[in-house]
Amino acid sequence: YTTNHLVVLTGDKILIDSITQLMWQSEGSLKMLLYNQINQYVLEINNSYFGGFNDWRLPTLEEAMSIVNSKKSNGLYISDKFSSIQNVIWTADKVSVDYSMIVRFDLGQCNYGSTQHYPIYIRLVRSF
Repeated sequence: YTTNHLVVLTGDKILIDSITQLMWQSEGSLKMLLYNQINQYVLEINNSYFGGFNDWRLPTLEEAMSIVNSKKSNGLYISDKFSSIQNVIWTADKVSVDYSMIVRFDLGQCNYGSTQHYPIYIRLVRSF
């Protein structure tokens, strides 16, 4: 995976991947959120027109795995152009009512997290 470049649009840091045609928040949520808090976070980001856009969403598992690197950078399996705060993120892919897929950049793998009990970071994406 190679992120082509980091851009600042309307004061917001965004990573653009021309291979997957995706734009990513370079940071994401600054605190871990429970699954039932995701919609509020997405709404706030979209209402603020982050990067000039209002169609940000949770990534699919496949999209989130596309930014996992095979080697660590700053202790994580993700480009050092991304914030290292978000070491694990929610994805839009649910396993069941109680579990959703997550991507762990600290381990370089996907897993599932409890939607009821475990707060996890959010990093939003949009297609371009």
